[in-house]
Order: sequence, then C-alpha cells, then structure tokens
Amino acid sequence: MRILLLSAMAMIVSTAAQACTLSDGDIKSLAASPSHLTLDDFSTLAPERQAMVCSTRAFIKKIDAQRGVMTQMEKYSTKYLSPAENDRMVDASDKFLAAIFKSKGL
Repeated sequence: MRILLLSAMAMIVSTAAQACTLSDGDIKSLAASPSHLTLDDFSTLAPERQAMVCSTRAFIKKIDAQRGVMTQMEKYSTKYLSPAENDRMVDASDKFLAAIFKSKGL
C-alpha cells in the first residue's frame, strides 16, 4: 500500500512539474488564440492540458528563435496559437516537409 501511495504522489508531482510560467506575451497570444485562454483559465486546466499549452508555447518560441526554421516536428496544438503564430507555424511546417520530400527525391 505504501508503494502504491508513493507512486501516486510521484505521478502528481511529475505532472504538476510540467506546468510552465507563461510570459506576458504568452498571455496576449493565448487571449487571441482560438482558446481565448486567460491566466486564470490556465491555472484551472488539468495538468495534461497545461502541459500541452506549455509545449505549444515553447515550440512557437523555438520556431521564432530559429527564424521560422523547423528542424523537427514536435507536438503542439493550434488551439493555443494566435492567428499570426499559426501562420508562422504553417510556413515553418511547409518548409520542413518540402525539405523532407526534396531529400527523398519527391
């Protein structure tokens, strides 16, 4: 029983640790996104949903830092991207896939 309780507690800590700290820019983008998410809304989301918000926000920041270049596809949700961010993500994805097709001779 003790091991089961410790395992459950470890899972709770693990999923809680996945949440990120959203910047003012993130909050502004989320408000303009299809989710219309606010900071208060974010704090009430289930841990796995918070993790998706965090990974999506991290991925668009990575794409922007790489000046629109995607080096690998990562899991994200368009629900947590502003329209302008979604356009940049689509452009980066198109370039990424075109490079793969080109390398395969397609």
